[in-house]
Amino acid sequence: IVSIQETLELFNPAAQTAFRGFFEELARDYKGYTLYVNDVFRTFKESQDIYDTQIKELAEGIPTFEPAPPGTSDHNFGLAIDFNIKTPQNTFLTSLDPSGWRKHAIDKVASNNGIEWGIAKDYVHFWYKG
Repeated sequence: IVSIQETLELFNPAAQTAFRGFFEELARDYKGYTLYVNDVFRTFKESQDIYDTQIKELAEGIPTFEPAPPGTSDHNFGLAIDFNIKTPQNTFLTSLDPSGWRKHAIDKVASNNGIEWGIAKDYVHFWYKG
């Protein structure tokens, strides 16, 4: 378990206020939900590895999202987070299905705090545009 503050320290300072509001609203209004952080900041090397894997998966017909080339990902600049959520009903909000995120209004909570959601059909991705 990681605190909101520990997670915020991984972000670019420009994005911290928006993400603080987002996380605090989720913590206040979504009791019983569990947030699983997959990624915040990533190096260009990590982005390259993810990019290479996802390009291979797309070529093999494995469902995934369009990857961002290294240096173009908001993660490279500490402006994004990927996370899954487990609901109180033990269902998971996942990267390939937007319906659960919308049903639980997570997208609206993000928007209320200046956070964008779901770039390139990657529904675990939230980013700060400033």
